[in-house]
Amino acid sequence: MAAALLLSACDTGFGASSWPGLTLDADDGTLYVAYNQHIYALQAENGVERWRYPAERDNAITFYAAPELTEDGQLVAGAYNNVLYSLDPADNGSLNWSFDVASNRFVASPQSIGGNVYAPSTDRSMYALDSTGELQWTFGSAEALWAKPATDGEALYVPSMDHILYAVDAANGDLIWKQDMGGTIVGRPALDENGTLYVGTFGAEVIAVDSANGRQVWRSATSDWVWGGPTVVDGVVYAADLSGMLYAFDAESGNQLWSVEADGAITGSPLVANDHIYVGTENGQLLSVGLDGRIQWTQSLEGQLYSPLLASGDLILAGIVDTDAIVVALDLNGQIEWSFIP
Repeated sequence: MAAALLLSACDTGFGASSWPGLTLDADDGTLYVAYNQHIYALQAENGVERWRYPAERDNAITFYAAPELTEDGQLVAGAYNNVLYSLDPADNGSLNWSFDVASNRFVASPQSIGGNVYAPSTDRSMYALDSTGELQWTFGSAEALWAKPATDGEALYVPSMDHILYAVDAANGDLIWKQDMGGTIVGRPALDENGTLYVGTFGAEVIAVDSANGRQVWRSATSDWVWGGPTVVDGVVYAADLSGMLYAFDAESGNQLWSVEADGAITGSPLVANDHIYVGTENGQLLSVGLDGRIQWTQSLEGQLYSPLLASGDLILAGIVDTDAIVVALDLNGQIEWSFIP
């Protein structure tokens, strides 16, 4: 499936499959799931459906990327029909507005800053919209944009399939700097409190970059392509690759601290929660790994796990494909608490 999605970036007629994109509103305990023809709003504690958009299946729409919650209470999601949708979660997912200027599909999640929405598209453009969906400016890259930008609130750090990491002024779309990362980037960079960006690439590397000027701080090799973006917590960078390896690197030096191997490719960013790291694999294995790199438990699920995992209290939430359920929730011991079947 990952290969099919990659090919679709270069072929606007390719009917790529999707996998569930998950977003959690921790304030009210709502889990939003973008998958196939719907966006679902579920109660995270038990998986009960609150609403879905659209109410009736529309085969012209396919959702994939996790929706974005904005500061003013909108839920914004892009679709494979080249349209960006803004929904009102407080009104059962009613449509606020839609944006249909893009000439190719939205694979990446949008980024919101202060009410504005920044939407990367596979048509090689990032669209900046105000809170009503009006276009403010457009930034262009040489190849498709597949990843949600990272941001410090003033600049957007935009990964591209052209191997370039772009720093863009969020106010006007002006280019601040750009750097060649040596490989395609389809995962969101991680940004730490010191202003260092961590980028995973198809060059089989994790690279640390100074966000002020784009200069390389360090680069460390992995066994295979890094699809999902790295995660940085407490001075450690966690990243995973398509050979099923999970790595921990020292954030300052890039030295590898440890690695563990899972059963199957890992495409989601590692989740760090409850003093553990969680990853899911293409073969349906979900791993809980201690901060010291020791595997705590594994759980084999039917289906395939491509999406980044989320934590909600004492639950680990996983989007799943090739099975009836599209979301499963596990407790901290790896036991299934609930599953959602549309």
